[in-house]
Parts: sequence; C-alpha cells; structure tokens
Amino acid sequence: MNDLYALLILIGYYVILGIVGIIVNTKTKLPSEIKRKFLHSIGFLSYLIFMYLFKTWYISTIVSLILGVGTYFFILIIERYKPNFLLFFIERDKGEVKSTILLVYLVFALTLTVSWGLLNSSLLGTLSIMVWGFGDMSASILGKTLGKKHYKLPLINKKTYLGTIACFLVSSIVSIIILFIYQYNPFISIGVGLALGLIASTVELLSTNGLDTLMMPISVLLASFILFLF
Repeated sequence: MNDLYALLILIGYYVILGIVGIIVNTKTKLPSEIKRKFLHSIGFLSYLIFMYLFKTWYISTIVSLILGVGTYFFILIIERYKPNFLLFFIERDKGEVKSTILLVYLVFALTLTVSWGLLNSSLLGTLSIMVWGFGDMSASILGKTLGKKHYKLPLINKKTYLGTIACFLVSSIVSIIILFIYQYNPFISIGVGLALGLIASTVELLSTNGLDTLMMPISVLLASFILFLF
C-alpha cells in the first residue's frame, strides 16, 4: 500500500476512534480505569497500521515521531490556553497524558526501526507492542477494578495479585497467538509465549511512574530477539 494511503487510514482511524473515546469518557458511567484503558487501546492498536499498512519503515517511523512530538506540544498548548478541552482525559498525575503519548510514539519508532528497519521482520515489533498493550491493559483494569488482595515490594507501587496474574496470562496468550500466526512450531510458540508472559508481567510489576510503557515493550523486544536468530 502507498504510504500516503496508509497515512490517510491512520488519520481516519484516530479521528473515528478518538470521537468514540470522547463519547465513552464523557457520556458513560464506566469505571475510570476502563475509560483510561480504552484510550490506551486506541493508541497501541494503531501500531498495526504503522507496521503493516505503510510501505516503507522509515516513513512509518518518521510519522510516528512527528505524531508523538506534535501531540505532546499540542496538548501542552491546549493545557495552557483551553484546559477544559482536555477534561475527557483521565489522568492519575498531572501531565501524564502528554508524557505517555510522547513515550508511546517514541517506542513505536524504536521498535519499527529495530524490527522492520534493521531486521526486516514485523514479528519482534508486533510482539513487543501487542504484549505490552494487552498485558498492561489487563493488569490495570482487572487489578484496579476487581483486585482485592494487594502486596507491596520494596521501591515499587502497591500491586494486586489479580493484576499481576492477569498480566502474565494475557501477555502469554497474546504472544502464543502471534507466534501461531507466524507459523512457529506449537511447542516453541507455547514455550516462548509463556517466557515472554513471565518477562512482561515481571517488568510490569517492577516498573514505577509509568515506565512500564517503555520497559515492557523493550524487554519483550530484547527477549524475543532470540527468535530472529533461529
């Protein structure tokens, strides 16, 4: 597909789902964590457009960088002059949204460059972003809305057992499904999938201050690099 067509599809995707996201966040009574992670899902699922619809990796990477930096400064300006326009965002900490968006697109650019640009493979990038996206989302939604039993380790935020277990299971399942799609041997897919699930959930557990957005996809990218060697 021509890069211009891919860009138009990407814009249409953000416009349509962005409107849906605003409606969900302002017109529904869903728990706040579900609202937050709905917007989160719009973001990480757009990676599939970057990876599979753009024709050239460097154009896809440049678009990702422009979106990340551009959105960061756009929100910075809106926060200063029209803060009410951003009320549909649900932030845990001040400035969380713009910082997270910038970080997400930087991670997009990094994984696109390494996986597609350097290794000429879509697998590693897809694994890293999808495992992070679904794993983190399941940990947050189930942990914060249904999790009752908490535990606390030194230097990290309080976590729930349900959230950590959900992150492991969902990350593993997503990994296995992707490896099946790429036609890896079932035993390899299950073994590697469980290993990636364990790595992702451990990193999510240890990450603080939103750093899981950076550390989860990078750790999965590095861990899954062994697949490229075989």
